[in-house]
Amino acid sequence: MSSVVKAVVFQFLSGIKDSILGVVLIYSLDKNIQNHQRKQQQKAQEENKLNIRRTSSSVENGGKRKNPRVLGRICMSSALASFVWISIWIFSVYVLPMLHYYTKVGGNVKQNFLMNKFKK
Repeated sequence: MSSVVKAVVFQFLSGIKDSILGVVLIYSLDKNIQNHQRKQQQKAQEENKLNIRRTSSSVENGGKRKNPRVLGRICMSSALASFVWISIWIFSVYVLPMLHYYTKVGGNVKQNFLMNKFKK
């Protein structure tokens, strides 16, 4: 029994470790992509004076677009996954025992009613 518990705890901890490493990896990839895009924009601005005038006027007018951050999406995904797991836990801990109790209490009456109805 203790080996089963150890295995479950080990798998749980390795899952947490993997999810943390995944979040760090995605965050670092997002940061690298943003740095690469920033460098490309700087090169384009240096090559063409006209683009500098256009981007500076659009920045002054607030026309700069902001790309959605991956970290925010990761947090939203984690919150959704947590909600799903919590709802599964609530269902298995509270709803199923309640259904089991109420079907056990009134089970004989309902079962007899259904059996008599379908015997005809």
